[in-house]
Amino acid sequence: MPCELYSKKRPGNRRARFEPRARYPADGHCAAPQVAVHGKPGVHIELSVSGFDGAAMALLPVVELKRAA
Repeated sequence: MPCELYSKKRPGNRRARFEPRARYPADGHCAAPQVAVHGKPGVHIELSVSGFDGAAMALLPVVELKRAA
């Protein structure tokens, strides 16, 4: 959240979300706030964990979710 405030970006919990469950209703009750689904439900996602600017992952991990290729 501090990075979002500093760079004046939209908070992550207010952006469209990936929905890996194919039959989950688009208007289903997810964590608040309610947000739209990014693309179609049932998308395959990939978890990526790396270090921040060369730092050891144990100190400053960077975690990303992306659409799988």
